Amino acid sequence: MSSILGAMRSYGSKEAAAGTAAPQAVSPPPGAARLSVRDAFRGSGVLLTGVTGYVGSIVMEQLLRVCPEVGRVYVLVRANRKKGVSAAERLDKLVNSGLFHKLWDKAETLQRVRLVEGDITVEGVGLEDRVVEELSQNVEYVVHSAAAVALDDPIKKTLLNNYMSTKNLLSLCETMRKLRVYVHISTAYVNITFPSGSVIKERIYPLYNGDQVASHEDIVSEILRLPPGHAESKAAAMMERWNFPNTYTFGKHLAEQLVADYHRKPFPVCIVRPSLISSLAGDPYPGYVGNLAGGAGFTIAFAIGFFEKYGAAYRADSIIDGVPGDIVSSVVLAAAASTATQPLNQDEPAIFHACTSCSYPLSNGEMYAAAQQFFNANPPPYCLQGSYPDLGRDYKPSPWLLWLAKSVTWLKVCSLKYTLQLLGKTRAATRLYTGWRAWDFANQLRYDLNLFFSPENVRKLDAMLVEEERELVRCLWTPRTGDWLRFMRTSMGAIKALFLKSPAKGDQEFRHIGPREPCVSYYSSALPTDEQLEELTKGVDGKTAPDGGKPPAARRPPSTGPVRRAHTGVRHTSSAQDSRPGAVRRSVTELRHAQSYNFPDESKGERVGKVVRRVSSRAMSDLAASLWGDDRRDADEGFESDSSSEEEGEVEFEDEGKVD
Repeated sequence: MSSILGAMRSYGSKEAAAGTAAPQAVSPPPGAARLSVRDAFRGSGVLLTGVTGYVGSIVMEQLLRVCPEVGRVYVLVRANRKKGVSAAERLDKLVNSGLFHKLWDKAETLQRVRLVEGDITVEGVGLEDRVVEELSQNVEYVVHSAAAVALDDPIKKTLLNNYMSTKNLLSLCETMRKLRVYVHISTAYVNITFPSGSVIKERIYPLYNGDQVASHEDIVSEILRLPPGHAESKAAAMMERWNFPNTYTFGKHLAEQLVADYHRKPFPVCIVRPSLISSLAGDPYPGYVGNLAGGAGFTIAFAIGFFEKYGAAYRADSIIDGVPGDIVSSVVLAAAASTATQPLNQDEPAIFHACTSCSYPLSNGEMYAAAQQFFNANPPPYCLQGSYPDLGRDYKPSPWLLWLAKSVTWLKVCSLKYTLQLLGKTRAATRLYTGWRAWDFANQLRYDLNLFFSPENVRKLDAMLVEEERELVRCLWTPRTGDWLRFMRTSMGAIKALFLKSPAKGDQEFRHIGPREPCVSYYSSALPTDEQLEELTKGVDGKTAPDGGKPPAARRPPSTGPVRRAHTGVRHTSSAQDSRPGAVRRSVTELRHAQSYNFPDESKGERVGKVVRRVSSRAMSDLAASLWGDDRRDADEGFESDSSSEEEGEVEFEDEGKVD
């Protein structure tokens, strides 16, 4: 283990000294001007999906932080039906999390955000005509990151969430008169079908039936019209024919084919393919990770003792392609700016690999050694084994020893699960077993890929960037721009603190940033008019209340939710699928039609803040009902969306430390 870590420590210095092994700089395309992400987005409207997922959230944060002069930023969010949480509450939780701490005092920037309640799994994205018109007049960039990321979802669920949802969004994009580019966030593993050691280029690889290209539309329509059991059998046969190991990569491959068909018909598209997305390496929050997908999941599995000796399915010398999250978000923004202003390709969509296997390769053995050293020095609160196995740089998995080691882990997990259930800790038992199932599915010999994803287009992007933005928009992870060992230590420290609730010691840079207290939400897209504010503020400072009685905040107890004060009663740009009681829905619709989207002056913004801090949400719903004479209903009542989609990675914040 020490020899592996020693090699990692010296790798960067050797590259710098030799000046030959490190990847060479790529010159910008002939005749290309310098690329400025800030200039490209200045004054432009942007629509983002999947912002409550990990990738979408870091793209949104970086866009607002790096491009403060961006136009309106529309974020498409659905309500969480299972938990009874509104779209507004989900967005407020995101903006108040530590990830956004560098924007907390940038009220003017946050005012650019507009919440759009919708559902990409339904035709029309569940939006009213007036909302579609608003988007068609203002949106110039669309970044689509929403997706279901479970590897083994039923095929129909995968296609609904990752193919049909993309198709619904593309149909919406066709109504956008100013649209300059559609950015589709895919995965590098759409080409998981290639044999070990292959180099994957940044292009579309079609599926073939013999010498004929297989139609993605025909494949999807056939599967969706079959009964569930027959659909699973049909999809399994197709995946075996084309060598897809799971429904996720199969569905994402088909979605890429769909997106490619839209290129310049009528708008340009580009595709960003990240590999295994890990924590942030730099700003705004080094070490932060939003979920346990990808590398973070394997790290926590190692920490709590899932890996017995001989229990890893990956050879030590195989390359594992992981990438810091902020590299991915930088590539997304730079790809959007380039495609809109200086496209690399005209006739086909440009594809960008946000990957590291060719720019700064990391082996499984190096990762095993770093994890063993870190968690020996920073043991978690609980572990299934007494010590961590030293797999060594020559480790090669044996199929029957792997089966035996995983069986031992299964016995330990089952024993602990039943013990937790007997102690009444049902939720902890469920989470333990669910985590084991995900690890067991991914820790298989077929996922020891050792693939190399060529980042040629990303190198061109990096070369085109203006010098003053190269630190803010870091597109390449190389020995000159990053340090794997330091990154892994910081990432493991963050995972230990955020998910295992145990701070780490030693040489790591993670510093916890907790969520801030609920505050004014400046990004509301439906704010009261001046006259309505006069009504709301009556009674707040002892003046006469609207009904002549007590001030609104005193009539009813305040709402307990941190966001309901800001949003319930006065809603945002809304989905047609809103299931709130009709009377309140009609009132809120009238209220939404009654105001502009911008603060006319600073004093109005101050008064909005005063109202939101002092007046309860129920009082505001009272006002909405009284203004138009509707029957009053409880606007705090939870409402649901019709979506069963899980947005990409479903961010879980540091105050919760869990992942669904």
